[in-house]
Amino acid sequence: MMKPLPKFDHYGLGYPEQFLISMFGTFFYVVSFLSAGSCLMKYTKLSQCQSYKVSSLIVSSLQATMASVAALIVIFSCYDDILRHQHPLINLYTAFSMPYFAYDVWSMYYYYEQPGTFSHKLCGFLKTNGLMIAHHLFIASTGVLVILNWRHGIGDVIVAFFFFHEFSTPFVCVRNILSILKMKDTTTYSVNGILMILAFFICRIAVYPFMFYLYSRQENIEFAKVVGVLPNICSISSLLILLPQLYWFSLMIIGASKHFSNKNTVKRRQKLNNNKLD
Repeated sequence: MMKPLPKFDHYGLGYPEQFLISMFGTFFYVVSFLSAGSCLMKYTKLSQCQSYKVSSLIVSSLQATMASVAALIVIFSCYDDILRHQHPLINLYTAFSMPYFAYDVWSMYYYYEQPGTFSHKLCGFLKTNGLMIAHHLFIASTGVLVILNWRHGIGDVIVAFFFFHEFSTPFVCVRNILSILKMKDTTTYSVNGILMILAFFICRIAVYPFMFYLYSRQENIEFAKVVGVLPNICSISSLLILLPQLYWFSLMIIGASKHFSNKNTVKRRQKLNNNKLD
């Protein structure tokens, strides 16, 4: 017999609290971005566009690290009941992080280079980044509506597992920074790529069967029956989020294969040229 689900959120935030925390988050992300970009322009040889692009990646890594830490705190505190246990950090960090997605779109536009008028730049930006913008808008709106206002305190640990997706983001950001610094041929780039793929698999794909395993053990049901027993909103949202992760993971594997294949080709050519010189 399943225990009843909670009927209200003990740590729910009212609209004024959500607004104030979100405003603080907006201030934090924007000031961090502008400050880091200004410092990079002043103390490095990077161009203005490169400086603010690296700054955006640094802020993304910072946000991802905070999200991962918050996720681990909630998971380790409440893992014995992933549906019913509640933790105040979920709503607090959700309100703080929601402005990040709007900020990220703005920061991408800030360093986007497109000659011509404002309308030409805007159209080029939307065309180039349309999928990312749609993703950010979906996550932001879903977070505000579902996590803060519609859950009634159900599934804090499940939300924490979604937060844990961000664990792979710093590796993606380091990869992009190394690319900007023209360090694609370095060992650091290759090692980071391997760590990125491993982290992505663990926190964005393997995390789902592990989450379902915790629930099956908690409710003493067969693992194969978990999807049918969980609330529909949990099962459907998990599937909708998992599908693009599988697609992006396949792209990472293809990209890594090409990278190491190209490195091996270059090494063989260098060895052949050295043999000819000898």
